[in-house]
Amino acid sequence: MYDCVRNRQKGSKSVTQIRFGPEPLRVLVTGFGPFPGAACNPSAWLAEHLQANPCKQLSDIALTSHVLETSWHYVDRYFEPLIKAVMPHVAIHFGLDQSGSQFRIETRARNNAARSADCNGAHFKRSNIVAGAPHILSTTLPHWPLIDRLRKQQLPAHASQDAGHYLCNYLYYLSLWNSRRAESPRLTCFVHIPPMPEIQTYHSRHCKSRGNMLSPAELVRGTHEIISYAVNVYRQRPSSREPHAPPPGGRSLMAVTSGATDGDG
Repeated sequence: MYDCVRNRQKGSKSVTQIRFGPEPLRVLVTGFGPFPGAACNPSAWLAEHLQANPCKQLSDIALTSHVLETSWHYVDRYFEPLIKAVMPHVAIHFGLDQSGSQFRIETRARNNAARSADCNGAHFKRSNIVAGAPHILSTTLPHWPLIDRLRKQQLPAHASQDAGHYLCNYLYYLSLWNSRRAESPRLTCFVHIPPMPEIQTYHSRHCKSRGNMLSPAELVRGTHEIISYAVNVYRQRPSSREPHAPPPGGRSLMAVTSGATDGDG
């Protein structure tokens, strides 16, 4: 059994870096802690698992993992300092899709958020996430090859163009916006993951289990594949800011599956 991770980190003190070799490529992985309606968030467990269990497949990178408090104020206050401290080449954010059963690769974020309560009961009050910024920002990580790669590993995955209206979309938009303004833009992606049937809550009650969900081992294996893929894409891409070519096979964003807009965090 796996214990659900407490969201106890405050500020930059929760940043932990695992370095392998000289001047490795820097990768930031984030997860979220609990939020209303989700006392057990596997993305927090995942971030801490990556920190505690280095993978040989990722031995040539410097991995920084961080569990974000699921609050508007926390992300506002601590996310940009985290980015400045780590200066990642690749940033991959994970969050919970309560109704999902697959890896859900988010292809874009919107410049607005619902006025839903966060883990502290606070509400988002601004009309936009970033005033005057574009309504939609898209990831520069080619997602269809990633989805094909996961499926070849017998790991269910699909693309989504709806990251919701909660803190997942909020963080994703801020990360994409920050990357766009950076002198050397990084690869940024958000991945929603389903609940895990083998995680316990703090009170030793089991999370509700449904069929066809990812096991903890599958979640970790898929995450290693996602990070490895993103790192390879970053290393092979041209140094210019030229946009990526359309996905192979003529598949466009219109062909992706829309994700759920509720119950994400």
